[in-house]
Amino acid sequence: MKTLMVSSATASYFPYIKGLIANVVRRGLHRNMAMGVLDIDFDAEQRAWLLAQSVRIEPAAWDFESSVPSEGLPLHYRALTVRPHLRRYFPGYDVYLWVDPDVLIQNGNALNWYLGGARAQGLAIASESDGAYRLDSSIAGWRLNRLAACFGKHAAVRLFLESHYYNAGIWALRADAPHWDAWAHHLGAGLAATQGAVICDQSALNYALFHEQLPVCSLPATANWLCHLCPPKFDQKSQTWFERNSPHRSLPLLHFSGDTKSALLQFLAEQDAPSPPVTSP
Repeated sequence: MKTLMVSSATASYFPYIKGLIANVVRRGLHRNMAMGVLDIDFDAEQRAWLLAQSVRIEPAAWDFESSVPSEGLPLHYRALTVRPHLRRYFPGYDVYLWVDPDVLIQNGNALNWYLGGARAQGLAIASESDGAYRLDSSIAGWRLNRLAACFGKHAAVRLFLESHYYNAGIWALRADAPHWDAWAHHLGAGLAATQGAVICDQSALNYALFHEQLPVCSLPATANWLCHLCPPKFDQKSQTWFERNSPHRSLPLLHFSGDTKSALLQFLAEQDAPSPPVTSP
């Protein structure tokens, strides 16, 4: 099956996109899947770097003009509306693998969990649930407020209490799955309900899964470790990020979400730094 890995960012986030693509190429993962990036406002040098890595580039549009006009909205909002429409931007693939630019791949085999799950059940995605996560009232309120604003308080509370909440930073979706149209429909409805004041494709995806009872291959938190909910521990000797709590598992896919992005930038800079010269004893 033909697979495409896709991400998107603004020009100011290009270091993350560059780090993600470089990591994929370094691990040889690009040999088994194509790569695409939705361009919001990259400059010529940034586009040239992507093309040199054989990355397909498509300009990101505002996909919900009928719900909320794009005039006056920040450009980066486009990155929040493109994901239900990847088939239109990059037609011809059997499975689409979305990876946020602030994701670090430590074990490329973990991507097969997503691809296999998508082939079997349409969508593979990781839950935002783990015993080590710190889910405080501000995070719970963030979820509930967005769901309530877009889809009503009753639906928000039911979803929060009765269903998994999934993180849309990494997922794989089969091209013929019904999730695409359901996601786009509910995202458009949420935008219209809030007149564009709330733009959260993750909320719309979770609502679509719950409301439409769509099939999901639910992956563990280690398949998309949310660093803002539990910062990982870095081992200098092995150059590996581990789970902070027992049993201290190596984390295959780390998502430097929230306020943890600076740690990823520092790590990427150190990985790119030239090695010190070897001197004779």
